[in-house]
Amino acid sequence: MGSTFACQGQKKERKKNAEYLFVISKFINICNLSFYYAVDNYELQMLFMIYRDLADRSQNHLICRDTFNTYFKIIGIWGEQIFNKFTHKQEDYMSFEEFLTGLQMYIKCSEDQQIKNLFKLYDLKNQNGIAKTDFLQMLHNYSKEEIKVILNDQLFLEEQQIINAYHRTTKVKPRKGSEDFLKMSLQMFRKYSNISENREPIQNDHQNHLQMDVLQSQNSRQSIDQIFTLDSKAQIDGIPMKGFGINLTFQVNGQKIEMQANLNLLIKKYVEMVYKAKNDQPIHLEDFTIFVRQHPNLITPLYCVFNFDVWGMNNNIPKYKSLPLDIQGELYRISQKSKIKTKFCQLYPNILMEFQKKNDVKPTKIICLSGLIIEERVDHVNQKFGFEIFHMNPHYKHKVYHCSDEISFREWQRALSLYFNGEVNKKYSILDKIGEGKYSIVYRCQSKIDKKFYALKVINKMNLPQEEQDIVKHEISITKLLNHSCIINLIDSVENRDQIHIITEIIEDGDLFDYVQNKQYLDESEAAIIFNQLLDALSYIHSIGIVHRDIKPENILMILDKNTVKQIKLIDFGLANHLSKIQKNNEYQNYHCGTCNYQAPEMLQFQEITFSVDVFALGVILYYMLSGYLPFDSDIPLEIIQNTIDGIYNMDDYHWQCVSEEAKDLIVALLHNQPSKRLTVNEAKEHIWIKKQLAKNNK
Repeated sequence: MGSTFACQGQKKERKKNAEYLFVISKFINICNLSFYYAVDNYELQMLFMIYRDLADRSQNHLICRDTFNTYFKIIGIWGEQIFNKFTHKQEDYMSFEEFLTGLQMYIKCSEDQQIKNLFKLYDLKNQNGIAKTDFLQMLHNYSKEEIKVILNDQLFLEEQQIINAYHRTTKVKPRKGSEDFLKMSLQMFRKYSNISENREPIQNDHQNHLQMDVLQSQNSRQSIDQIFTLDSKAQIDGIPMKGFGINLTFQVNGQKIEMQANLNLLIKKYVEMVYKAKNDQPIHLEDFTIFVRQHPNLITPLYCVFNFDVWGMNNNIPKYKSLPLDIQGELYRISQKSKIKTKFCQLYPNILMEFQKKNDVKPTKIICLSGLIIEERVDHVNQKFGFEIFHMNPHYKHKVYHCSDEISFREWQRALSLYFNGEVNKKYSILDKIGEGKYSIVYRCQSKIDKKFYALKVINKMNLPQEEQDIVKHEISITKLLNHSCIINLIDSVENRDQIHIITEIIEDGDLFDYVQNKQYLDESEAAIIFNQLLDALSYIHSIGIVHRDIKPENILMILDKNTVKQIKLIDFGLANHLSKIQKNNEYQNYHCGTCNYQAPEMLQFQEITFSVDVFALGVILYYMLSGYLPFDSDIPLEIIQNTIDGIYNMDDYHWQCVSEEAKDLIVALLHNQPSKRLTVNEAKEHIWIKKQLAKNNK
């Protein structure tokens, strides 16, 4: 009997291997042969299991763009750039061949090739050179942990005199500098940190944090006052930025030192170091190669991004062995044919591995938990305790695991608590209701992890038409790509069988429409601050190929400070899409997008859409801010459309006589009814009105 089972087991194993070899043989002639010298058989099989789990979430069994970005935790412009580099065709799905070849490009290749491919990622405009603004933008799209790896660079810290400054403040008396320089440094410090002259120094005996008040007395030609802030409301060129800090560690005279720095200003300083000898001109591959070899930390995050610690091998030891093991033990999995199989399972961060036996090194199955839903399956009457793992796409084969008893179940429950994505109550405490829509309710909630407050939008799928559900999911996928201080920050999204939950940062000061209505109109100084931030947000989304198509005052949330605007947040990306997809699918021929009062003439006439439609909407918004009413408005919708197409609006009444000619000139240039003659975002940023107003605000 035992030999019969053994024989059956061998047949099943041979069948698995045959399936695996069939897939391998299918692409072996397509991929570059050098790849197989870089990736051993173990890594190849690990990658195959990862790919299969991710690809099964799509009907065509290929990895889609959103799944790729979710699993590899690639945000913003990085996600778009890397996915496009992997596929080469800028399509929405990735084959196994493309998956492997892409990983070869960034992980399993020589250092020279890594640097060359990284250079291509940073070269957003494909001009064989990386512009300073593009370099800055790419760094801002790293996650906080990844950017921390880059900035924990001894050479960078020394070059910027950060370590020297810390050493001076703790070991020697400050050098006496000129009174003028000291005065200038203090002014610059207060400008960027909003700290008053009378602020008392903060004492901390437990951590060696760099104290700003000590640095004020230092004569540092790098003006490092700009780098370290105690205030989270730091601004650059009058634009508020995300003001969170990071802890950096380094060695001073053999002693480990930790200090806290404002992340955004430190990134800016890092980019200035890159371009210090280039006079802000684009850097080319040769210069980039020299820089990366001096600062190898710029490459290191790629290994983290592509989860090399999960599938890689180092000195014949699987890299996953170095990951923190959350829990391990036997589980009973019910197969699709209702057969119960005993599996030895190990849970690592975001990964569940199945093994045939306890001491096996190579798993037989890898489940990537990001993007999946885990729900408890408990039957107290029959003493069954387990959990189900599934995806909202019905093509994904759900997995049901049972524990041996309730004690074991409670242990797995605690370990899996972070991954119960279908149960929002396990991650957030839902507080008071703050808004309500046709299909949704918005609550204030508090994270049980970081204790911060967020906005939770609960959408009932039972009452929501499928077309509307698709729009919501599309908005989530687009917003996940975005990472900018003037765009709403998507914290999390949770979907189960009945509801969709969207968790964002909470903004409670209202929108731009009501803000203007309450004031009747805005003065040019305040309008310029808002307008400049909108230009920054648009410049960012356009740089990654996305057009918004529904920019209006109601979709611009306000963060106020003593009844004046501190920062704006652009929201509602339900109609946003990649311009290439809009043009490829001829979407502009099928329906109107957005709100009639803010639509460009070409949208109203079902003509080809470009990024210029968003610029036109900005012209309408600037007109509205300076006057309190809309340029093409009418009680009759058809008149609004005709006025927009013909470019009929008024700036001749008494109110407009108080508005500067430069402001009116900018509005005219933005509202031109021919897209080719309309200003671009970059041209608008260089307009004399913007420059004058920002210079006035910065005094």
